[in-house]
Amino acid sequence: MAKQETQASAVYQPAAQTEQSPPSLTLQELILVAQIIQLTTQRGAYRAEELANVGTLYNKLIAFLYGWSFFAVIQTGTIAAVGVGFSKFAAYLIPSLSDENILFDLGTFKLNAAQIVSIVTIVLLTYVNSRGVKNSKTLQTVLTVIKILSLFGLIIFGFLLAAKAEVWNANWSDAWNTRSFNAETGSWLPIGGTALLTGISAAMVGSLFSSDAWNGVTFIAGEIKNPKRNVGLSLFLGTIIVTIIYVLTNLMYLAVIPLDEIATAKSDRVAVVASQYTFGD
Repeated sequence: MAKQETQASAVYQPAAQTEQSPPSLTLQELILVAQIIQLTTQRGAYRAEELANVGTLYNKLIAFLYGWSFFAVIQTGTIAAVGVGFSKFAAYLIPSLSDENILFDLGTFKLNAAQIVSIVTIVLLTYVNSRGVKNSKTLQTVLTVIKILSLFGLIIFGFLLAAKAEVWNANWSDAWNTRSFNAETGSWLPIGGTALLTGISAAMVGSLFSSDAWNGVTFIAGEIKNPKRNVGLSLFLGTIIVTIIYVLTNLMYLAVIPLDEIATAKSDRVAVVASQYTFGD
């Protein structure tokens, strides 16, 4: 599941830092809304300064290619991925919004309810941000507080209410042997070579995605109070905070949920499974 944010009220003047985090409670819908807001708020100004830096370090051609790739693939894909994540967790509360609800079917092209939810969410939040920095900053700050508190709430209550020694020991008993879970037989099979490399690469997606914007604060260095001190401090604290949250969340999963259920969580909603173990259905 995050982008990073540190010292929003003390450091930034007109805008706050971007952040993404791993999944949390059933408040995940609010968490993912916050992520989309942070990805869309003031992106134009940030990118202009970033492109200027790329042009200075390399040349105008590299900056031109990077700008178009960022517009067409990199940032666009990131926002779309978070929108898909929002619809995935919204479907937990409202099943009719899941990707299993096909609204339009034309041969190889299918349009489902989850895609509509993702598109509408991104368009709506883009409109909110286009209305001005002040309002979007307030909304972003409020939702950021909600997601951080919900993450820590899930971690704390997960360890206090649902952690079991037998689950923790079972999950770590054979942790260093490379295995793949076969959902059809319900068994773990040894893997190696290309399959192992593929598995490691897939496992890295979530952790890298959660920290993708660790350097985002540098895009608005000109708008930060005392940048000589606060830019470096924000980079350090942002990286540390997101790393701590990510590691603690995954340790809580291992203390609460058997590996079989982590591997087979519906729509990869492991946090939902953890919250069910902690608070019940």
